Amino acid sequence: MVYPAAGLVHYFRGNHIVLINKEPTPVDELAHLVIRAPIGEVLGAVVAPAS
Repeated sequence: MVYPAAGLVHYFRGNHIVLINKEPTPVDELAHLVIRAPIGEVLGAVVAPAS
């Protein structure tokens, strides 16, 4: 919902897109996977701490 980042989904030309946002967006239907959570929580859960 925050531009210009929100508009980047329209330029995506890959095979799969994951949308991470706390609230529904107008482009959710374009994503293969939608995660409803704060981005910091999501990335914190999938990125291992540096050792």
